[in-house]
Amino acid sequence: MGDHLVKQSPNFDASNYGFARLSDLAKVSGILEVERMGEHPKVVRVWLKKR
Repeated sequence: MGDHLVKQSPNFDASNYGFARLSDLAKVSGILEVERMGEHPKVVRVWLKKR
């Protein structure tokens, strides 16, 4: 997700919105579900919340 955002908007940075990680920003957006899986490599699944 991060790679796609940077391709669309090269200046995008989650820290501009007060978050250290993009996954943290996605979680508080209210429209996305975020699930962290595993330790190494860390996998983060993101999908739209169901209405």
